[in-house]
Amino acid sequence: MKLSFIVLTYNNLAIATQPMVESLLPTTPQRGTELIVVDNHSSDGTLEYFSKLQQSNPAIKIIANPENLGFSKGMNQGLAAAQGDVLILMNNDILFSTGWLELFLAVIRRPEVGLVSPQVNRLGDGCTAENFQTRAAKCRLMCDDFVYQWFIPFCCVGLRREVFEKIGFLDEAFTPAYFEDNDYCLRSLYAGYKNAIALKSFVYHNHCQTTGQMADRKLIFERNQRQYYQKHLLGQYIDQLESSLKLLRKKTLQYRAKKWLIRLSSWFILNPKKRKLYRKSLEFKFGL
Repeated sequence: MKLSFIVLTYNNLAIATQPMVESLLPTTPQRGTELIVVDNHSSDGTLEYFSKLQQSNPAIKIIANPENLGFSKGMNQGLAAAQGDVLILMNNDILFSTGWLELFLAVIRRPEVGLVSPQVNRLGDGCTAENFQTRAAKCRLMCDDFVYQWFIPFCCVGLRREVFEKIGFLDEAFTPAYFEDNDYCLRSLYAGYKNAIALKSFVYHNHCQTTGQMADRKLIFERNQRQYYQKHLLGQYIDQLESSLKLLRKKTLQYRAKKWLIRLSSWFILNPKKRKLYRKSLEFKFGL
């Protein structure tokens, strides 16, 4: 089984891309693996880094764009160039745990599955680049093999070639970013597949290293959300249902009591930044 890893890069070489590559390569087989790098006109030495790396690793392919084409268009370039039986789309701001790949591929091989994501940390849950391997070890011991979900995290998502040939490329109408992932997940379901999260396979996501550089994020998000709802009435219904359930939950006495206890206990932390992280960590722990 040949694997094609496709990563989209746009600057952030030192804080994201290089650590990602140094984390990925030791966890992947040397034979039958290709790494396709689609660079959206980085200006921080990203292309030079991969050109040098390519000299000792000919399985690395580089696509250099003369401008920033956004997520969908860049990933579609990588998908068009990929030759693998399994295609894995990745952000450039993730780190891979020991043994993640085999656990990930075990779920991808299931014939009923369309898209697969490893388990990913959430923003504010206390997981860091320093302790994520410990979190990964707990997942391998305590988690089920996988769970089906209509939407899965898109910072690292894999699919078999036969699935790709059925559902096609990402929709470039959502350029530069936002809602192309929701769209792709629904299209997988429409094609008769189930989307899954490989719970024993864990990766660490350093959130928003790419979209954090994007200007007018709010306007782009709102525009693509409208377009997504026009394309998928089911997607709009799901979002409305989830919002209603979330609002109902917030009105419960138990929810409010937990919120106030967390807020009161956080005031013992003088540093505002640490106080915010403390709150987010506890809110995640208690499911708030």
